[in-house]
Amino acid sequence: FVFSVINSESIQEITVKDDDDTAEILNKFVQLFEKSEINTALRIKENFQDRLNVIEELEKNIEDKARENIFEENLSKNPWLLNVFWDLRNNKILTQETYNTMINGEMVAGRTDIIIEAGDEPYPIIIEIKRETNTSYSTPSVDSINDQIRKYRKMIKDKLYLQDPMKYKDVNLYDIKSYMILGSAAVNKLNKDDIDVLSINKIEILTYEQMITSAKNIYSRELMVDIVD
Repeated sequence: FVFSVINSESIQEITVKDDDDTAEILNKFVQLFEKSEINTALRIKENFQDRLNVIEELEKNIEDKARENIFEENLSKNPWLLNVFWDLRNNKILTQETYNTMINGEMVAGRTDIIIEAGDEPYPIIIEIKRETNTSYSTPSVDSINDQIRKYRKMIKDKLYLQDPMKYKDVNLYDIKSYMILGSAAVNKLNKDDIDVLSINKIEILTYEQMITSAKNIYSRELMVDIVD
């Protein structure tokens, strides 16, 4: 871990010689630790500030009622808004993936918003996005949400089966995690029965406000200052 966070310049500055006694060697390693802590703190600060900027941008998109593709681009580049452990380094993010599948004896085509292939999840994760407006398209009914997610789940299951029939032949559609990101106006139109139905079908509803609040709780300016100090 020490050598993974120390830059090569620091290592070149501190060398251990054959005639160094134990105390001298330990002192040089202490210097490495001190340098690594400084480098790590700077990286943490930069990372936190970048994420705070993303949160502010998302807030502005909501205020401006930006187009849906703007929200999609923001979330696809910053999946940590949905889950703090999801980032672009350890996960594969797919956007506008086209699938074809048979549903009720008919061939159905579809295009997903975001698919996350997270390293710690057995199946790809569906992220569907609606913009923050009060239009009929952006405030879908519970039936249309269920139909859309079911279709995408079926498409993903079919694709997995083609990749490895033995491994994926018994995939349960409800085990394919699915998120529907809605504006507050759309969520307010869903009653308790609607929420219960979505819960039974294992479809998680999130609002942009929830994501922002959660992210701010983690990446607050106070927390950033505490860690760097």
